[in-house]
Amino acid sequence: MQNETWNEFKQRVWGTDYEIWHDGIESGGLDFYIQKEGSHVKEMLLKGLEAEDPTAVLGLYSFPADEIVDDLKKAFSRSASHFKIELAKLLYTIDEENRGAYRDTLIDRLQNAGDPGVQIAAAEAMSGFNDEAMQQALTQASKNADDNLVRAAALRSL
Repeated sequence: MQNETWNEFKQRVWGTDYEIWHDGIESGGLDFYIQKEGSHVKEMLLKGLEAEDPTAVLGLYSFPADEIVDDLKKAFSRSASHFKIELAKLLYTIDEENRGAYRDTLIDRLQNAGDPGVQIAAAEAMSGFNDEAMQQALTQASKNADDNLVRAAALRSL
């Protein structure tokens, strides 16, 4: 397993990209591998972070916050728009000290990304957070966004 790549690991644990898209990921399979080969699992998920794969972020939810926060911060500082949204969502929940920066990133992507797909992802990432600034941004986007799908995503996320 030492020479396993991120994609090989991801497929072994969750299946192909199509299966992940179609069925989602379940933490039960990952939890089994964590018990069996914990340090290798974390190493593989960190390789997934380097590859900017959102599945790796979802997998890292299975680890205690204090074990992953520094790696997530590093990935956040170097990541691009769509992946940065996934990281901001997770970091918002576990890094209270810098919560405002992650909130501001999500709001910025919703309001200023030129790509409606990125704006939709940002709106969806803000769903369920009881944060006044996020709620205001979602309300504004639900009324004023240029794209109908962005407006719908913002409205669903309120």
